[in-house]
Amino acid sequence: MLSTSGCQEKVKAAYFFARQDREPLFLGAIWEPLDDDTACCAIITEPARGIASDIHNRMPLVLDDQSLEAWLDPDLVERDAIRAAVHHLEAEALTA
Repeated sequence: MLSTSGCQEKVKAAYFFARQDREPLFLGAIWEPLDDDTACCAIITEPARGIASDIHNRMPLVLDDQSLEAWLDPDLVERDAIRAAVHHLEAEALTA
């Protein structure tokens, strides 16, 4: 998981997405250590929703507050179990 104050999308103009309540965004991400003791990270994306869909067809997976503990659970590895336990933040909670 990555914590950030917002995400920027630059199409023709730059857009900055953040939570309306100004709390941090927690992005679903995966990582893996590499052979040289560095880490490789990728942010999970999903189809764009809400105001983000007016700008781009994809957006980062922004986790809702109730999903944070489940996302960090090392025993939660099965795809169906992850989908049942982890949910995105409602689109209405974001502003651009």
